[in-house]
Amino acid sequence: MFWDQVEPMEGKYDFSSVDMLISIARKYGVKLILVWFATWKNGTMDFSPAWVKTDPKRFKREKTADGKDIWVLSSHCPATIEADKKFLLLCANT
Repeated sequence: MFWDQVEPMEGKYDFSSVDMLISIARKYGVKLILVWFATWKNGTMDFSPAWVKTDPKRFKREKTADGKDIWVLSSHCPATIEADKKFLLLCANT
């Protein structure tokens, strides 16, 4: 599950890609294990939605030794933690 596919706009969720996977799995009698590709998958923020990627002031980045931002969301940024947590809680309660 890619965060950018499921929440393309903040607070607007689209589970159609997940629904399609479940439908195909049911059709062929296959079980699924869904993996959440989000905030820190492979150490980068590639699977984060555009509203996260384009707001470095709100969603802080990790920094190099000389203080330059890199393409990784900071694990210490409250906005990032809250956005991730909100989505995961939504999924857990669905």
